[in-house]
Amino acid sequence: MIEAAAKLDIGLITTFIGRDQYKTIEENIEIAKEAWTPIIRLAEKYKVKVAIENCPMFFTEEQWPGGHNLMTSPSIWRKVFELIPSDYLGLAYDLLHIIWSFDNL
Repeated sequence: MIEAAAKLDIGLITTFIGRDQYKTIEENIEIAKEAWTPIIRLAEKYKVKVAIENCPMFFTEEQWPGGHNLMTSPSIWRKVFELIPSDYLGLAYDLLHIIWSFDNL
């Protein structure tokens, strides 16, 4: 997507950072760092920003909160942004995602 966006002169793409629901948040953050650092370096090379969806991803009760999406809370966002510092990594702003985050509290 990054290379295609650059060829089309599109400076932004959106996607998700998945998570393994059977691993801890900390384990998933480490996996994200390993997997996403080279992706973000590629984005920097092609000057394409990557906006990560922060949707709480409603699934079944045993998967709440987060389902298969890692980026579901400000504390997780901060950790990921600290581990992968880049002006080319950010969040997709969707106010509804923030509202959904409080639905089952």
